[in-house]
Amino acid sequence: MWVVVYAWGSFQPPVDKLSHPAFAQQAESICKATADRLAALPKAYQSPNNVARAEAVAQGNADLRAMLAQLGAIAPSGNDGHIVREWLSDYSIYMGNREDYARRLRTDPGARFYEDQKSVGEQISIPIDTLATANKMNDCVAPEDLS
Repeated sequence: MWVVVYAWGSFQPPVDKLSHPAFAQQAESICKATADRLAALPKAYQSPNNVARAEAVAQGNADLRAMLAQLGAIAPSGNDGHIVREWLSDYSIYMGNREDYARRLRTDPGARFYEDQKSVGEQISIPIDTLATANKMNDCVAPEDLS
């Protein structure tokens, strides 16, 4: 019996899988353009000091905020829309974390990036990444440009 239960469960789509792929396809192209802009910014080790690094992070944040606005403008309706709106809400929380980091980094060379939790023990980037990867929006994951 357990073999059937496990086998059946492995055929179920992920909870965050959208019913219609149109949003994911459009979103991936928007996110790809943003990921390319983030990749062009100076890396942490290339910044001469914390203030310059804070400026690079702030520019990345502006690019990501613009990306989220574009994604919000094309968000679907119905159940997919509910899933996407929650994902965008999680991303907005993540953006608040990034903006806080940039603010602190301007005055503190030892500032660290901290993420809010979605639930106990789960950083907010986990559900962001889960939805993105479940829908083949690989450039829409939370960026790893802060290290």
